[in-house]
Amino acid sequence: DPRDLHSFPTRRSSDLNDDARRVLALLDGRPPGHLPPYLRAQLARGRALVNAAEHNNDAVSDDLRGAIGSFAKLDYPYWLAVTETDLAAWLIDHGSGEESSPLLEHAIGTLATLRAAPALERAERLAAAASSRDQVA
Repeated sequence: DPRDLHSFPTRRSSDLNDDARRVLALLDGRPPGHLPPYLRAQLARGRALVNAAEHNNDAVSDDLRGAIGSFAKLDYPYWLAVTETDLAAWLIDHGSGEESSPLLEHAIGTLATLRAAPALERAERLAAAASSRDQVA
């Protein structure tokens, strides 16, 4: 049962991606105006994360940037910062760490203000990793 949190770690990532794709397809198939802007932003983010996990990198950056724009327009600072962190992680993984710095700076500032510890720790770890990669290069 997908609601059983204990089953999550034992499920194969391909099964999780299949489940995620089914949910994304369900939401993506909604007629215009039938999906609130927040869910549209989450849809773009979810599509990007699944594509990144499956190494289908063509639209990852565009979808994440679209989600960032939507969360900014909606004035949802937490989801904006989380999605900036997602994009920064993807950029670092694809050799564009220099582009990640402003994203992570903004995300860390926002997440610190919100006291969103788990998301803040992730952003700080990525910033440290990007910084160490820049020093090596």
